Amino acid sequence: MLYSENDLVFAPEGVRRTAELIETDGTDVTLETLESNRGHLDGVLSIEQASDTLRAFLQ
Repeated sequence: MLYSENDLVFAPEGVRRTAELIETDGTDVTLETLESNRGHLDGVLSIEQASDTLRAFLQ
């Protein structure tokens, strides 16, 4: 799961809590924080920071 600490649409604590809930059934979850100050737009404008994680997930 990718998230930004500045995201006002998907609050970081909600993303982390969702990851915890998913993990309770044994599903592996990877959390990666996008480092920037654009909030929700980091999911588009800073996505290259997560390129290795995304590539591994898709392979």
